[in-house]
Amino acid sequence: MNYIRQLASKSSGTLIVIGSIFLLYAFIMQFVDHSSPWILFMIVTFALVKVAFFTFFTLKQMQTALNYCTSIGEILFIFGLLIVLISFAFSTDFVCLSMFDKQAFKGLSNDINTSIWHQLFDHFYLSVVTFTSLGFGDIVPVSVTAKFLVILEACQSYLLFVFGISNIKTIHQKLNQS
Repeated sequence: MNYIRQLASKSSGTLIVIGSIFLLYAFIMQFVDHSSPWILFMIVTFALVKVAFFTFFTLKQMQTALNYCTSIGEILFIFGLLIVLISFAFSTDFVCLSMFDKQAFKGLSNDINTSIWHQLFDHFYLSVVTFTSLGFGDIVPVSVTAKFLVILEACQSYLLFVFGISNIKTIHQKLNQS
């Protein structure tokens, strides 16, 4: 339990940034005119900020946290949590983009009665499929902005994979200690 408290304190900045952007998106989706052309710019800007944040800040903190892990379970928990956070962060981008441009993704329901939670789940599914490079093809980015966001997420997953590989020695040492 001590490890979880340490991880929470080290990850609080990440959670605050992601939560703040999610709340800002929720506000924008409820109260801002979706036909405003600046929304596309905002979505791409926030996505780039999140990628930079995950790449330069979060991965650096995770590197430090890996040194304090006492078991392989803790290491897997860190990577799992990071994957969920990145996937959730991109799913909020996808939802925001879909609400701005109903034709941004093919394979999603364009029914106006679809709840935000159903949309978030569909976009989280797309995000996980993109992150893992499965690419089932049932939901496909069509617009340039959607394709750009999917490329950003694929690059982010690649960076996390490289981060994991570059820490294989630390992970191997933890396995030997277990």
